[in-house]
Amino acid sequence: MKHIWMIPLLSLALTACVSTGYQPGAIEPYLTPPEKGPYSVVTTDTAEVSSYLLFWFLPVTPVPDAGAAITQLVNKHAADAAINIREMRKTQYWLTGTVYTVQVQATLIRYE
Repeated sequence: MKHIWMIPLLSLALTACVSTGYQPGAIEPYLTPPEKGPYSVVTTDTAEVSSYLLFWFLPVTPVPDAGAAITQLVNKHAADAAINIREMRKTQYWLTGTVYTVQVQATLIRYE
């Protein structure tokens, strides 16, 4: 019982983040292409989706999808389309698993 103070330190070390990596993602036409014609900019917003793999191969949550994040943004702001889409992927390697995160920033527009 003399070294009980080591238990919190050991549990912190076993769940610590080992490595993190950022990678810019490719821009793909997730939604229908913009129509020709006048439009107004609703806003520029960011959405983030993530997933966790327990022990690096057991999926706990669904795989993150940038298309789902963009659709979420369009529905949230009642927009017609998204333009100027930027995607960033982040991976964190933990001792207990891996966290994949996809962050999407887009300008949302509404046709007049």
